[in-house]
Amino acid sequence: FVVVTLGIVSPTKRPDVLLRAVAGLPARLRANAHVLIVGPAGDKERDDLRSLAAELGLADQVELRGKVPLADFAAYAFAADVCVQLRHPSNGETSGALARALAAGACCVTSDMPTMCDIPNTVTRKVRSPLRDTFDLTAALACLAADPAARDRMADAARRYAAEVCGPAVVAAGYAAAVAD
Repeated sequence: FVVVTLGIVSPTKRPDVLLRAVAGLPARLRANAHVLIVGPAGDKERDDLRSLAAELGLADQVELRGKVPLADFAAYAFAADVCVQLRHPSNGETSGALARALAAGACCVTSDMPTMCDIPNTVTRKVRSPLRDTFDLTAALACLAADPAARDRMADAARRYAAEVCGPAVVAAGYAAAVAD
């Protein structure tokens, strides 16, 4: 069960929550889980995540891939069983990593934050950040691991959503309309 998170590694992306959620999975699923953290990280973030993974008994199941070419994001997102893109706190920014994951057709779990809560629940599964994100993420991962068909439906919905809402032509038309007003 491959779980990926994409983008700059920082506390606001909640990678510690991801590791704690995986550690909380039922034993058989936890034993089969593999976490890929893909994106640039500072020395402190890498050291903290390696220490936490070891503390949680996940050292052999967590890979910090570091910075990869932007073109590779889609391959990581597509290869994942679940792509976790959490954020808290938020400054109202849009997640480029999430947009790329959706466009790649990834089954995504996101924070239920203002910039992500507008995405339909058929496209992403939401977790309540920050108070219940570990609990919610553990439950979401367990549920999605048990239901590959649900993951496939979400991946298809993500691809359609990205094309209809996040595609370059759609975004350009939105900007053009805003400027014209």
